[in-house]
Amino acid sequence: MKMSSGRRYAVDTSASSNARRIALLLAAGCGATVMWLRRPYPFGFVPCDTWRIRLLCLRSDLYFLLARSAALLRFGSTVDIVRKLYSFAIPRQLTDPDSQIICETIRISEIEVLIYRRISWITDENEDHEPVRPCLVYLHGGGWVYGTAAERHYHSLHFVRELDCVVACVAYRKAPEFPFPTPMLDCFSATKYIYEHSDAFGVDRSHISICGDSAGGNLATCVALKLRDEGLRFLRNEVLIYPSVQFINFRLNSFMIDYPLLSRSDTVWCALMYSGQPIELSEAVMENEHVTEDLYDNPGYLILQKFERPEAHGSKALVKRNVLQKFSSMAKNHYLCPLMARSLKGLPATCIIACEYDVLLDENLAYAERLLADGVDTTIVKVPGYHGAFRDFRFTECGQMIMQKVVKWLLPRL
Repeated sequence: MKMSSGRRYAVDTSASSNARRIALLLAAGCGATVMWLRRPYPFGFVPCDTWRIRLLCLRSDLYFLLARSAALLRFGSTVDIVRKLYSFAIPRQLTDPDSQIICETIRISEIEVLIYRRISWITDENEDHEPVRPCLVYLHGGGWVYGTAAERHYHSLHFVRELDCVVACVAYRKAPEFPFPTPMLDCFSATKYIYEHSDAFGVDRSHISICGDSAGGNLATCVALKLRDEGLRFLRNEVLIYPSVQFINFRLNSFMIDYPLLSRSDTVWCALMYSGQPIELSEAVMENEHVTEDLYDNPGYLILQKFERPEAHGSKALVKRNVLQKFSSMAKNHYLCPLMARSLKGLPATCIIACEYDVLLDENLAYAERLLADGVDTTIVKVPGYHGAFRDFRFTECGQMIMQKVVKWLLPRL
């Protein structure tokens, strides 16, 4: 009996020792994770955002790792799987009972538009007059590939609450299934439809503004350009939050810095996906090998020279010149790359929000300079943030800062 008891005691001691080792390993792992999350970036981010940005980077890397692994197992394409992973952020119900805001979905040809209004604004059908309000057309970002209007539900709610306006969030079609010009034309059609049917939504047609972040910023200013070109100058304002405005020069100073969440190669990938060109062009495009002599007198090309890092190494990619030339020709189209427009005169009052630690910083500054030179009422606001901060406005201080600046600029102008 004693021997049996001794054996039992030895087993218990071993189990207890293993449990302590596991606990120590878990504690060490948690400690290391906390230290990694709180380790400062070599950039001037808001201090309390450091761990949040690292967490967002970790989520992004994890999603793409899972998507690539699943794609190898033939569960679908990498793009489709990443879209599904991000779709978990979509609220189950697009309502907000606390603030009495409703979301209605309307269909315009092949696309949907989410219309946000306060319930109190919608009067009985028998009433003679329905009060009209300003409208903000909102175009979400996502590299023309990712993101949905529903994912920006809380952005739209916030705009309604703070700006006291109708919000129309456009669910435009995306690349690679629908490359340029489809996304831009979807946004153009939706904006024009809101203007032409303003009475149906209780909108004052003389008080319509447009706003977009990242790829959505590109689409917003391209819609403004197309409306101008067609003589429809009804937009009152445009708010461009770190917009992508050119595919010509990928050797600007800001492109050559390793910022979190969006890299130079990511930007080129998005540009090729949106333009419907093969990804094999990436290396050559990153080294600006698609630039041709006929661009040398373009005002957009010229203004980028002041931001360019001079040393270039050339790529080793074997690319057929005619394939590269097609992308080069598309990059001159100002409905794809608005910085390439010969003139920006006639655009509405513009606010550009640029993040200091973003690969798109230099082209944002260049676009602001061109707008000012062409006499457009332009405000440039720089914030100590990263690309994608506006998407995360409920999670990061920088995102909240951008939202506050957008609201502050728009409020007296709507």
